[in-house]
Amino acid sequence: MPFESHIEFSRRMLLEPDSLMLAEKSMSLRLLTFSWIDCNECYHYPPHEHKFYELVIPRAKTYRCQVNGVEFNLNPGEVLFLQPPDLHEDFYSLNSEIIFMSFGIYDSGNHLWNPKIIDESHPLEFRRIKLEPGSATEQLIGLLEKQQRQSLGETLGLCSLAEALFWQVVTSIPEKILSSQFVAGQEHSMFMRVVFDFFERNLQKKLDVMELASELQMSKRNLEYKFRKIFNFSPMEAFNAYKIQLASRMIAQGNRVKDTAEYFGFSDQFYFSTVFKRIIGCSPQQWIKNRQKQNDLR
Repeated sequence: MPFESHIEFSRRMLLEPDSLMLAEKSMSLRLLTFSWIDCNECYHYPPHEHKFYELVIPRAKTYRCQVNGVEFNLNPGEVLFLQPPDLHEDFYSLNSEIIFMSFGIYDSGNHLWNPKIIDESHPLEFRRIKLEPGSATEQLIGLLEKQQRQSLGETLGLCSLAEALFWQVVTSIPEKILSSQFVAGQEHSMFMRVVFDFFERNLQKKLDVMELASELQMSKRNLEYKFRKIFNFSPMEAFNAYKIQLASRMIAQGNRVKDTAEYFGFSDQFYFSTVFKRIIGCSPQQWIKNRQKQNDLR
């Protein structure tokens, strides 16, 4: 073998499609592979196209590669940021040590969504991130070095550290060279997090649209426009749809319809049933019967 990997694993945490029931693209970062390479001889890894993001971190000796046909040298104390669809070619030198971490960004439907983070019009040199001694990024890498030799059963902390490192690297990239697609995606993701956090905190109340608009630092009119564009619902309709989705789970667990309606702040059971039918397509009682029939067929 031209080199050996101390540890290599993949982690894919599948999200429930309805975990953010109405979100179109609430982005979730995942560490996919972590590799620590010790090279006991010189080795050439042929050109390959990246489908995921990758951080390359040399820990001993200079790392040499080509990215999109451009030669690139990376020294210890630096990080190379790669993104889809970069064409990457490695040239490993004797006794070098390199950390490779690949990541994917997924939306709430578990679909891969890897936009270019750095605008490709900028020179490759912008992919080089220098690690300042004692910086948060350098400290995270130090913690990763300590954890990478642990057993696979102890890798949960490593996943969290690696994902924190990824965002630390991304935040160190000057905003002016970030791609417009990525910036828009980040803004969208932040919007979704604020909205659903607000929904969760107000499940037993009537939605205060002005308060939500204030949290998002936008006017009521702009908020309603954005909800129509994203959800095809008004804020109140989206809030009710969110509550009804959660209510249907409670009813499936055996909770009474009347108690569920009260828990989610509906004025009476009749109004709750009306909203439930409009969103789910049938009354709560019919929905329970349909669930029972489905269970009987299993």
